[in-house]
Amino acid sequence: MSRIEIKNVNRNLMGDTFHVTSLTLDLEKVAHNLKIIRDRVRAEGVIAVVKGFGYGTNAPALSKLLEREGVKFFAVAYVDEGVRLRKSGVKTRIIVMNPAPITFDDLNKYSLEPTIISLEHLKKYLIWKSNNPEALDQIHLNFDSGMHRLGFDPRDISEIARLLIPLENLNIATVYTHLAGAESSDQDPYTIQQFNNFDLLCSTLRDSLKGHLHLSGFKTHALNSSGVSRFPDKNYDLVRVGIALFGTELSNSDWGLIPAVTFGTVISLVRTIPPGEGLSYGLTDSAPHERTIAWIPVGYADGYPRSLGGGVGEVLVTSSACASDSS
Repeated sequence: MSRIEIKNVNRNLMGDTFHVTSLTLDLEKVAHNLKIIRDRVRAEGVIAVVKGFGYGTNAPALSKLLEREGVKFFAVAYVDEGVRLRKSGVKTRIIVMNPAPITFDDLNKYSLEPTIISLEHLKKYLIWKSNNPEALDQIHLNFDSGMHRLGFDPRDISEIARLLIPLENLNIATVYTHLAGAESSDQDPYTIQQFNNFDLLCSTLRDSLKGHLHLSGFKTHALNSSGVSRFPDKNYDLVRVGIALFGTELSNSDWGLIPAVTFGTVISLVRTIPPGEGLSYGLTDSAPHERTIAWIPVGYADGYPRSLGGGVGEVLVTSSACASDSS
């Protein structure tokens, strides 16, 4: 159930960008969640996924906290997200999971590490790299093991090897894949098949690159927040963790993660609605009795969908629960 919490707001803490509706990130709780995840997973390290500008929170503040906590990799979706982190002072390695060719120059300028997702993408990158030899040598390869979105076809491995083996100025840092349903036990047979596909393609890739340690010595990762607790034997070398850092409990586990994000606002108006009358768009919500309604300044622009009305969502007013059938 989605919640909004209504509390007293200190105007002086908000600076020049005061807005009564806000998303608050508690960095101490993020650090707590990171420690729990590290203690539980068997992987060598955590890749902190901070795409979507930190899932709409504060990517620079979040990333600096994680950097202080010793996270060795960040992952973002697009180059502009990595640029923002670099401009904020983040020094840790940043993997860009979907760098468009038009943004390759910024990879070099801001020391970002690209994920290559197809043969066409690789060929374009190699042409660019030949003209920019000073760019970072580290690349990452994403393979499609069954989710059928981004990623090389495993049948491309021989051509990947043909293109990369002659090059001495490129290192494959990691090879990874995305799982379609790691959070759902109903999808376990397909998830296991994806693991098998990934294991096979990684083995085939290493064999194809044998004798070239800068290419064959890559790390591997497949699991995201949804899967790390359900498949501990498949943590590989690294795990990608995003929303779990914010306290979203992992699938089928009770690891003691603490919610680190609060969506807060204030009450704009309290009014009485006569018996039998509806309210808001469509006047679909009505009751046979008189009601007292509190209106809050939250809507689409704040990321709160209309579908959470009608008692689906919940609002906490000074920590007491109220159904959000009137927001």
